[in-house]
Amino acid sequence: MAQLTEKQESFCSKIAAGRSKSQAYRESYDARGMSEQSIWCEAHRLSVHPKVAPRLAEIQSECSERLVSSAIADREEVRLFHNLRSQI
Repeated sequence: MAQLTEKQESFCSKIAAGRSKSQAYRESYDARGMSEQSIWCEAHRLSVHPKVAPRLAEIQSECSERLVSSAIADREEVRLFHNLRSQI
C-alpha cells in the first residue's frame, strides 16, 4: 500500500474513530475560512484519493473483523453464563 502523508493518515484514523469525513477533514487539515460545502467536497475528494481509499477500506475491514470477534466472544460469554447458572 502506498505511503500516506501524516495528514492523510490522520484523516483515516479519525474516520476509524467514528468521526464523519467532514469532521475528520476539519481536524486533520486547516479548514479555517472554508465553507461547509467546500469541506464536504474536499473530504469526499480525499476519501476517494487513490492512496487514501485503500487505507480506509483496510481500516473498515479491520473494524469489521474486531466486531465479529467481539460478537463471538460475547456470545460465548453468554453461553458460559447460562451453563453456570443452570448448575446452581
